[in-house]
Amino acid sequence: MLIPMENNKCYNENPDLKIQEWLSYQKILERVIKRITGKSSLECLKEDVKNLFINCTHCNYEGVSKSELEKIATLLPHLMLVYPEEYKLALEIYNSSPKRNRIK
Repeated sequence: MLIPMENNKCYNENPDLKIQEWLSYQKILERVIKRITGKSSLECLKEDVKNLFINCTHCNYEGVSKSELEKIATLLPHLMLVYPEEYKLALEIYNSSPKRNRIK
């Protein structure tokens, strides 16, 4: 959601992120992610997707707005196709969780 500016500061604009503006920062962002997390950006993305699946299966929507939930709902089927292993792991966690933590 951040838009790069010439003064090396960023500001938050609307959700229509201008991806092209970030292409020149890709290598720097990769290094920052690796330094902070010890993982590649792809590893972090897969972990985030898995956590999204887990939160959705457990109906953990705390702090998520209605408009964000609507966007997530349209995105989930695509993520399931692109990240089937992460979806499978989330389902395994869901199926092994106590019933009180599961979807009603």
